[in-house]
Amino acid sequence: MQDLTTQRLKKVPSGQNQIHEVRTITFIGMIVNIVLTIGKMLIGLLCGSQALVADAIHSLSDLVTDVSIIVGVKYWAAPPN
Repeated sequence: MQDLTTQRLKKVPSGQNQIHEVRTITFIGMIVNIVLTIGKMLIGLLCGSQALVADAIHSLSDLVTDVSIIVGVKYWAAPPN
């Protein structure tokens, strides 16, 4: 049992590694959201689909969440006062 716990603890990222992973994954998500937004907007405008244009705007709003995570990780990773 102790070996299993030790193995799990080795897999848990610590401090700076965790911050780096959060930022990397969030930047990947941002790139995907940008590509989706552009694609949906172009296709929606070319085909006259209001639903796709609306979905493109929704995908764009997901970027706000990504930016808030990038900014927020700096604060939640800081040591307590």
